[in-house]
Amino acid sequence: MTRRFRLKTLLLTSSSTMGLVLGGAAFAADAPEQVAQAAQAAGTGQLEEVVVTAQKRSENVQQVPIAVTAVTPATLQNIGALKSDELALAVPGLQIQHEIDATTTFIRGVGPNSNGTGEESSVAVYLDDLYIEQGDASIFSLNAISNIQVLKGPQGTLFGRNATGGVIQVQTEDPSFTPSIDAHIGYGNYDTKSGDVYVTGPIIPGILAANLAAYSNDESEGWGRDVATGERAFTSNDWAVRAKLLFTPTDTTRILVSLSHFYDRGEQGLGFNQVPQYIAAGAPGLIDGATFVGWYNTEDFMNDVSVIKHDLIEIRADQETDFAKFVDILGWQRMNGYAQFAQDGSPAALVDTRLNQKGRDWSNEFQVLNPGDAPYASWLTWIAGAYYLHDDSGYGNAFLRGAAFGFPVQ
Repeated sequence: MTRRFRLKTLLLTSSSTMGLVLGGAAFAADAPEQVAQAAQAAGTGQLEEVVVTAQKRSENVQQVPIAVTAVTPATLQNIGALKSDELALAVPGLQIQHEIDATTTFIRGVGPNSNGTGEESSVAVYLDDLYIEQGDASIFSLNAISNIQVLKGPQGTLFGRNATGGVIQVQTEDPSFTPSIDAHIGYGNYDTKSGDVYVTGPIIPGILAANLAAYSNDESEGWGRDVATGERAFTSNDWAVRAKLLFTPTDTTRILVSLSHFYDRGEQGLGFNQVPQYIAAGAPGLIDGATFVGWYNTEDFMNDVSVIKHDLIEIRADQETDFAKFVDILGWQRMNGYAQFAQDGSPAALVDTRLNQKGRDWSNEFQVLNPGDAPYASWLTWIAGAYYLHDDSGYGNAFLRGAAFGFPVQ
């Protein structure tokens, strides 16, 4: 394992960050069957082949009859995209709005009318081929990514859920039998502290391998303030940890077990304020005479906050035979969300809204594909499958209080 140090500057959405990199093998190098990074071949002036899995098999993106944009780890690093709700920075036609503690995603102008708990989006999100049903759970960190593919337009048949807008597929690094470690630390404005680490290697050479990916980002100062309380506003803190175990007892059998936990606390999508498009600076507000207090400030009687916790377990088994390749993907997910915000957008403590959300999902997808080396594979390819999803989601203790309801906020 080689070890080297180098300085690198990362441009984040809200700050410039200096990172220290401890590098090993490149992420995409361990998963050539998923996506080859689009980079110029040295000395040839030609682009390397980009391989995608938009049709559940590895294909040259130029041969796939689907509008698809492939995003590489290098692209994510260059634009400073740390979480899934920042992917719009890299994909034309993709728009992602962060509302309360969930996302509203549009592709080519097609998207959902609402993002409430239990409401599925018309743009489906998949993490390691596992469908993320909850909009609250579709916000997750982009660390140790091997590739991302955004499919534009209606998608069905090949996916467990039909999606009229499109599909976002995020693939993370699988364990490698070649030991490597990669780590970054950073500090930026608004007292932002960040870091991530990725470690992989064999447990039993040729048979069992594992990896571990961890990420943390803490913006403790925030980029605004609440002019009513004097506190900093729009602070954030999120972290994630993911572990995978790869078991390959034979050359034709592959079993992958993945466990993930994501935590996100922030105020993005909240922070109600008098909207400047409708209220000129200094003019009276719509509710209680409040005035426009600036683009990045709020005027609430308390700081708004949302918290998302998402746990995920996935077991994937691949078995190749002379006749076909069999794939089974079993997944279990648990999402807990909490949101607290002053819905009246004023310092008068009129309406205090608090929501508790939950989601429990388990799914199983079974696929049968013809092997890529079959004699007829050049002119006939086929796939068959079945998909089952059980979702139990809704709201827990959701209530309103405040002077407007006769229950003053203490």
